[in-house]
Amino acid sequence: MDAIDLDLGTMTIAHNPDTARIAAALFSEDDIGAVIRCHFEVERATTHAVSVITQDRWRVVKNCRYLADKLNLLEVIGVPKHFLEPARALNRHRNGLAHQGVDEITEDQETEITRLTRLVFPNYHDDFELRVSGRHTFNKKYRDCSTKERYVMTVGQVAMMIAGLPEILAKYYVEAATRHRETPS
Repeated sequence: MDAIDLDLGTMTIAHNPDTARIAAALFSEDDIGAVIRCHFEVERATTHAVSVITQDRWRVVKNCRYLADKLNLLEVIGVPKHFLEPARALNRHRNGLAHQGVDEITEDQETEITRLTRLVFPNYHDDFELRVSGRHTFNKKYRDCSTKERYVMTVGQVAMMIAGLPEILAKYYVEAATRHRETPS
């Protein structure tokens, strides 16, 4: 897969991911709790994106209850795979925890989800810094984090990306149409 060539600039999205849940995942004592919280938040973002893009018509689609189903629907209606692959990786990792007895986030899982996220957000790099204050305090650069912390930081980006799909797609399709008009036949 090649990187998406799209300047998102500054964008305001209509969905607010639950940052308290992402922070709870970050500070979770175990990886299972972290992944479950991350999965829940990405699924909320996905439900938002599907609802906005389809104007709530997606609810009549049979067998569209799970995150994988919603991601497949987004792909069918035209969302480029690049935007969906990080959430699909998270879903696979969550299913490994739920159905295969896996109980920790592996370095390979973290590397996979980060690599897929960077295809869409190349500026999400090792110097990315996350600051959390409140009941707990956290202030680290990506490169200085544990595997679980890097994973949760990346999933925070995934949640924002999925939640922002309606706004991202508006820019994506405008730029695609402009490039198409400028390309000689």
